[in-house]
Amino acid sequence: RHALDIYAHMDYPNGRVCTFGTRNIADSKAVKYCESVIGIPGPILTTAPLHKHLHIMGSEDVEGQFNNCKYFTHSLWTMHKYFQDPDVLSENGETDGGCSFADSTPIPQGDPHGQCPKGKVSRDEKILIGVIVGPIVGGFAFLVLLGLTGYCIHKRKTSKPKVKVILVKASPCKVAAMG
Repeated sequence: RHALDIYAHMDYPNGRVCTFGTRNIADSKAVKYCESVIGIPGPILTTAPLHKHLHIMGSEDVEGQFNNCKYFTHSLWTMHKYFQDPDVLSENGETDGGCSFADSTPIPQGDPHGQCPKGKVSRDEKILIGVIVGPIVGGFAFLVLLGLTGYCIHKRKTSKPKVKVILVKASPCKVAAMG
């Protein structure tokens, strides 16, 4: 995993974990783009396209910064570039950031470090649910309203009684005689 890969650091790792991308990291494009999104909650990052108009956590372009960060840390193209460099990936499989076995000890009884979910929905999860469910329900309601409007217009056009207008041409002589 890349040292700044947001997706790779979302959960608890297990087994042998190798970190790459640490050599010259301060001058890297990964730092340039990732430093502005590190610390922003996951639901905000993953739903950034849905709320581009918001200026979250002081970042003007959360979506763009996050996309660039993912590209320079998580894409196959970037990993391929890193792994072509013998200073990043050595012949014995070691990486510039080193490899180690992740601490895969079970969570102690009572969960003293709060690693297990508490069964409550967090604020960030509520935001994510609202961002996903809101447009779905709103879109469905819009389609129902659109369908009902179309149905009513169709019924109105087909149920109108047809009135024939008959024009009678009156003779000017008869009109003058009446007056």
